[in-house]
Amino acid sequence: MLDYEKIHDAIRNSGIKFGEIAEACGISRHSLYKKVNGERAFKLSEYELFCKCLGVEIGEFVIDETDLK
Repeated sequence: MLDYEKIHDAIRNSGIKFGEIAEACGISRHSLYKKVNGERAFKLSEYELFCKCLGVEIGEFVIDETDLK
């Protein structure tokens, strides 16, 4: 599970335009919008590129579901 609030904060704080992030991930702006809002899942390759583009570690946005119980 991903922390979508943290994802949104990272995008805002990055100073990188949303379209540029989508392009770096090899997906459309619409597709990225759905992924960062939890409407669709990232493919691993997209998520890796997304994190690389934002300059964060792969695990930065991952929530340990056992902590939610």
